[in-house]
Amino acid sequence: MGAPLATVRGDLELSLAGIEALHSPWLMGPVGGGVDSFERSVRAATSDAATAARAVRVLPDLLGAGGERRYLVAFGTPAEARELGGFMGAYAILSANDGDLELVESDRVLTLNRAFKGSQLSDPDQFPASYLAMLPQRFWHNLTATPDFPTMAEAVDQLYRPPLAERRLDGVLYMDPQTLAAMLRLTGPIRVAGHDEPLTARNAAEFLLREQYTEFPGDDRHEFLVDAAEQVFEELTTGTLPEPGEVADALASSVAGRRLLAHSFHPEEQELFEQLDLAGGLPEVRGDLLTVRTQNRGLNKIDAFLRRSLHYEVSPDPSGHGVSATLTVRLQNDAPAAGLPRSIIGNRLGEPDGTSSTTLAVYSPLDLVSVTEHGAAVGVASSRAYGLQRHAVLLDVPPGGERTVVFRLSGLLTAGQRYHLDVVPQPLATPDRLTVTLHLPWAGAVTPIDDRRHVRTLSIDRG
Repeated sequence: MGAPLATVRGDLELSLAGIEALHSPWLMGPVGGGVDSFERSVRAATSDAATAARAVRVLPDLLGAGGERRYLVAFGTPAEARELGGFMGAYAILSANDGDLELVESDRVLTLNRAFKGSQLSDPDQFPASYLAMLPQRFWHNLTATPDFPTMAEAVDQLYRPPLAERRLDGVLYMDPQTLAAMLRLTGPIRVAGHDEPLTARNAAEFLLREQYTEFPGDDRHEFLVDAAEQVFEELTTGTLPEPGEVADALASSVAGRRLLAHSFHPEEQELFEQLDLAGGLPEVRGDLLTVRTQNRGLNKIDAFLRRSLHYEVSPDPSGHGVSATLTVRLQNDAPAAGLPRSIIGNRLGEPDGTSSTTLAVYSPLDLVSVTEHGAAVGVASSRAYGLQRHAVLLDVPPGGERTVVFRLSGLLTAGQRYHLDVVPQPLATPDRLTVTLHLPWAGAVTPIDDRRHVRTLSIDRG
């Protein structure tokens, strides 16, 4: 495919050069608009051709053409939230050798805790203090305690090494129940031992997020999860898949929601993952940025009942540099106080059953002015991480109750004559409800953009 794609890219680039020569202030509106529309479509096709050319160049090695590759697959569940998305409850080692894919190992994450007991990060200075506080080298299920997937991948690379490991890894994958459900659109229903009803694209996510914890309240649940993952991968790697376009459509929502992530320790392959929006890193700060993360502290699966509403109210300064903002976060806990297994509603911190104990962390380039609840000050810990400020509070939300916390922020931005906001979502069991209110001190053009499928972007130029 390399030669045909090179030809396509060359033809598209020649077309762009010809289109640019057509631009003129003398073109009538309908004609000029048509030229602009056509230019946008050619630019998009040129970008797609460049991505495809990179893919066919690196995919053979990624799939083991130059020798066996091995990847850690982390299965996360947002029923017990971590900042990346979910608690890593199970894992697999995926082997790729000359195009053949095989799960050579799969088990619960406790196996990794035991196998790598006593291991240490080779360079802990690469990680924020908030991540190190979760002891990922001791508790592998906390490897996902970061909003930045390359951070998790780096921790895996530092820990998964000989002599405790057979060999070093070539990369890391992360996926959650919604992703496994999307994969069932490609494989069709599967049956796993211990569960009578087949898992389908319609019921798998709900079952893996909620129902499995009531149907399998004991230790058997872990074996069921491993069996389900093995069955899905067996069908994916041995069955007949649809055309590439159908595969992309099936997985698009998982990629957009940061529920399917990939990282390669080989630079050119990592660049491809970045182009495909699979890399899962926090974006470069281009002005204002907001990402809100909750992390389970009660060691239970109660986060399937947690709902979040976020309201971000922003007032850019007339100079275009300063900004003041108010973020209101409402956490609603729909869990009952009784009637469900303690693995779901029990609380290891000693709070009443049904209590959702969580760390609420707000990442922003802005400084913290205050954190309040009903006008009273709330204790907060602020630190630096990923070039941002991290403002974190500890909250206990009673069963059937809610808590609302208000963060007031201010600071200077680097975007000059433009206010630019990126919002990075956390892939939770229930998606956030987000609203943004802008108080503009000057007339301007407001442009919502979605130039990165996993980041919501808003840009305002001064008028």
